[in-house]
Amino acid sequence: MKAFLIVLIAGFGLSAATFGQCSNTCGSNLLTNPGFETPTASCTVNDIQLYNSQSPVAGWFGTDDYPGAGSSPDYFSPCAGSTNSANSVCLTGNARVGVFTKTSFSSGREYVQSQLTSPLQAGKTYCFSMMVKSKVGAAGNLLSSCDGIGAWFHNQGLINIQTMNGGSQFLGAGSTINATPQVSNPAGNMIGASCVTVTGTFCAQGGEDRIVIGNFSTDAATQISGSNPSNYMYIDDVVLFELCNPTIELTASAQSIACGGNTTLTVNSTFPAGTTYTWAAPAGNSLNGLGPHNVAPDTTTVYIITASYTNSCGIQTDTSSVEITVGPCGMDALLYDSVLCEGACHNLQAYNLDGGTAPYSVQWTDETGAVIGNTAGPVSVCPLTHSTYYFSATDAAGSTFFDSLILQVNAYPIVNAGADTVICATEMVQLTATTNLGADQWLALGSGNSFQVSPLVSTTYIYQSDNDGCVSSDSVVVNVSQPAQITAQSTDISCFGAADGTMSVTASGASPFSYNWYATSGADAPAISGLPAGWEWVEITDANGCVSTDSAFITQPAVLQISLSGDVVLCSGETTSLTATASGGTPGYTFDWNNGLVSGQNYTLIPNAATTVTGSVTDANGCTTSSTINIEVNPLPEANFTGGIQLCAGVDTIISNTSTGATTYQWFVNGQPSGNAPDLSFNEVNSGCYAVELIAGNQFGCADTTFQSCAVEIQPTPQSLVYPANNLLTVDNPTVLITDNSTDAGNCAWYLNGQLLSQPCGVDFTQPFPGLGTYEFVHYAFNNFGCLDSSSFVIEVREGLTYYVPNAFTPDGDEFNNVFQPVFTSGFDPSDFQLQIFNRWGELVFESHDHQVGWDGTYHGKLAIDGTYTWTINLKDLYSDKRYELVGMVTLIH
Repeated sequence: MKAFLIVLIAGFGLSAATFGQCSNTCGSNLLTNPGFETPTASCTVNDIQLYNSQSPVAGWFGTDDYPGAGSSPDYFSPCAGSTNSANSVCLTGNARVGVFTKTSFSSGREYVQSQLTSPLQAGKTYCFSMMVKSKVGAAGNLLSSCDGIGAWFHNQGLINIQTMNGGSQFLGAGSTINATPQVSNPAGNMIGASCVTVTGTFCAQGGEDRIVIGNFSTDAATQISGSNPSNYMYIDDVVLFELCNPTIELTASAQSIACGGNTTLTVNSTFPAGTTYTWAAPAGNSLNGLGPHNVAPDTTTVYIITASYTNSCGIQTDTSSVEITVGPCGMDALLYDSVLCEGACHNLQAYNLDGGTAPYSVQWTDETGAVIGNTAGPVSVCPLTHSTYYFSATDAAGSTFFDSLILQVNAYPIVNAGADTVICATEMVQLTATTNLGADQWLALGSGNSFQVSPLVSTTYIYQSDNDGCVSSDSVVVNVSQPAQITAQSTDISCFGAADGTMSVTASGASPFSYNWYATSGADAPAISGLPAGWEWVEITDANGCVSTDSAFITQPAVLQISLSGDVVLCSGETTSLTATASGGTPGYTFDWNNGLVSGQNYTLIPNAATTVTGSVTDANGCTTSSTINIEVNPLPEANFTGGIQLCAGVDTIISNTSTGATTYQWFVNGQPSGNAPDLSFNEVNSGCYAVELIAGNQFGCADTTFQSCAVEIQPTPQSLVYPANNLLTVDNPTVLITDNSTDAGNCAWYLNGQLLSQPCGVDFTQPFPGLGTYEFVHYAFNNFGCLDSSSFVIEVREGLTYYVPNAFTPDGDEFNNVFQPVFTSGFDPSDFQLQIFNRWGELVFESHDHQVGWDGTYHGKLAIDGTYTWTINLKDLYSDKRYELVGMVTLIH
């Protein structure tokens, strides 16, 4: 639920009717015994408290069970005991109730409750009001002020604070009702010794039939001030009314008015403040608010006003209207003055003749009184001067209408634009015109009588003068004589620097023509010759004296040039190709070399010594030029080196360079670049022939090449490939097989600990050893070219695995053979040892990882039965990763 408008009004001795503060209400107060003046039969000074099961005041109860003390409000009346006089100020009647709104204990509250005379209806707005004040001392001193008080409407029946708060029935923690009141005193609005009316409106959800009054805010949300940490309030004059739907009524001081009259519109509204009022009719009106408004409609008009207000139950509207009837008006018509030019006629017309009572009798008269027409118009008149015309009308009731209009007659101006004239193109002429009156202008030029113009073609110009709409015009023609049309032709310079250009012109237009040449002196003739490069101008004057000019640019070709290119630094015996390239002149070139020895753009030759070549070019106009180029011929070096070398693989050698006349070298082995030192350092491990190429160059860039396909032959290197079957032997088997897989070895030698063995090459053999120790073998393999390879390995002879396992034991407690203990003396790894014993059913009866710990013949702490048991021993060789798994039988005898 939501709380809405809250109004607080301080009251001082006001009547109960004033306390209500609820206007525009419908029906009666829905709260019984609103002033608490009616007690019950149980009213006594011995118990003034209100309980939810019994009460001293009719229709009102507390929220606590009877009997109880603490969370129960109090009743003050003649039968229950009254308050001091200071607490009676501003309260009405002889009775009221009192509640604690806050105590010094956490969440301490008291509430009063009652049943409504009828349930609230959903969607309707209700107004609640009550008078409250805080308790004061006997001397009128204020004990405390508080802002916590409100009213909660619900349909949950009679509230029992014990049920709602877990059984706590005393004033203190837990007596606050957990609800949201629809009407509350605003936070911070402190209620003190003066009476305050707490009031507000709300929208009902429907079915609410109970009211609870008290403080519903938490301690943190409740504000209190004063010397007392608790607050006690008196409540009186509680009312609850349904609010009627608001209405508006629009009235007029007169609903029928004469033509031109007015009336006053008045609006009576029961809508609250904040309502929006809209004048929906007539269209385009400027009315605003409730008025009163004074209106004067021209015709019968309907005025409509709408009120709209939004409250907790939604939007409420109402509309009211009134019609204002306007009586008929008198006769009227519209007449318009006009301006005429002399000699013109005009139609007289009375427009919009209406009003009065039809039919009408009308007439037009002139300034002499002569009747010139008996209709509203049109009536044609042709005045010579300014004239006034009169119109009159009489209706059927004898009412009359009279009006007049004026026709102003203006004269035409007298204008003169001047005489026609002839000008040459681009020349200017001054136009000057005259008029006797009016505002003058040249059309397309502007206002005024004088302008300078320079038309491109013959043009007619119009001059006007306007005397208040009466316009006179005149025109003048400016004839434009076009200059002679010239067609020019020229020939350019043949060769750069010559002066053999020509120019000629052909003119059309007003002949005869005269010619004036500018850049080069010439006769008065249409052609000129012997012109150098550059601009030439001619001025032609026609028979009208109009001058035309034309020009031509005499060009000359660029300087004819020839450029010779090609290899000009050669080695002895080389061929060079020279190319001639021409520029400038006139394209269409021909070339020759050495004064016609060879023709064409290219010239190929093999000079034996330094020489100079001359190239010439001739262009399309016969212009010619030449150039020379010098060719230098340098000697060749001679490349050579010493080859035919045989080597063992991997042996270093130097290939000697025996070249002459060279300064740079490039070596290639089997086609791969191998350095640029004078001599070649050679080292290869793969057998075979190696091709060597040497390129020797000199300081002129000339080079010679020599090549040997097998300059170096690498012999195969023997490979000593020998190895033993095992490098670790035991003393119990001190013999090993030695394999010899050597290759490319014609001879070999074996050494054992430095002593030569008599063993053939490439043959496997078995070698015994006399006892424990380390033995080193060295093997040499070599061929007929002295190429050698060697390898070596070491054989170690060690002790073998030595152990003893008994086959029976007697764990009878005497000093002999009480433990089954396998004995290992050498050749095993003690850290990787496992002994397991199984009975005949395969069950594990004993396990040890210590070779010095044996089985004492027990199983689960008891002596095992006599019989044969299987043992397994897993261990690792001391010198390798080899593992041993030993299995045997042992007999247990008690």
